[in-house]
Amino acid sequence: MSYIQEVNKNLLKVNLKDTKVFQPKVGDIISVEYFSVMSGLQIRKFVGICISNKESAHSINNYVTLRNIFDGFAMEFSFYLNWPQIVNITKVGVKFKKLRRAKLYYLRKQVLSKSNLT
Repeated sequence: MSYIQEVNKNLLKVNLKDTKVFQPKVGDIISVEYFSVMSGLQIRKFVGICISNKESAHSINNYVTLRNIFDGFAMEFSFYLNWPQIVNITKVGVKFKKLRRAKLYYLRKQVLSKSNLT
């Protein structure tokens, strides 16, 4: 076993022993509250559609990609679920009830009004 795998294994035991990590599904509307270093450690909130997530049982590198539209501009953020600056992750609602895709990258090509949260 390599050194990186041993470190991941030890960190995974420490993180999952105390807390339960929220695993979002693709198509859910998710709200993430996190500390923003650029604004003097203020808590920021980002709400968006989960267009992809990477979850691995043997790694601490699980992340989720969220997409939302603000004032006509599409914004995407990727958040690592074990990132220490994340304060809270909650599920707000469901955008798509039935999905046939594992990733919703086709929302990038759609018209902005169709890929909005409402």
